[in-house]
Amino acid sequence: MDKGTTDQKVSSQWSEHERWLITQGQHRIRAKMPEVYKTILRYAEKDKSVWGIVRMGLTGRPDFFWACEGGEVVGAPFTRFARAVEVSRLMARFGCAHVCMIAGHGDLGGS
Repeated sequence: MDKGTTDQKVSSQWSEHERWLITQGQHRIRAKMPEVYKTILRYAEKDKSVWGIVRMGLTGRPDFFWACEGGEVVGAPFTRFARAVEVSRLMARFGCAHVCMIAGHGDLGGS
């Protein structure tokens, strides 16, 4: 992901298990979820805090980051996201190639 800041932030702020979860999640996103990765990069271009938000979701904290693509799922669900039910219904009804939800970013916002 953002190699310039990833190694520093992952090593200083997180427990050993959380670092492992972050590393595994980032690897899965880069290797198997190209559209999700592009979405993260696009938002991170405008707001560097996106990397921290993604890491929070990768460690299992809900309401920060969740994504799916090609049968792969990473992050933690949005439990307080008022429109999560709407997103779920749209996914079930119309299908989707990928979904990337980042708290506070995108058309659906994060509240």
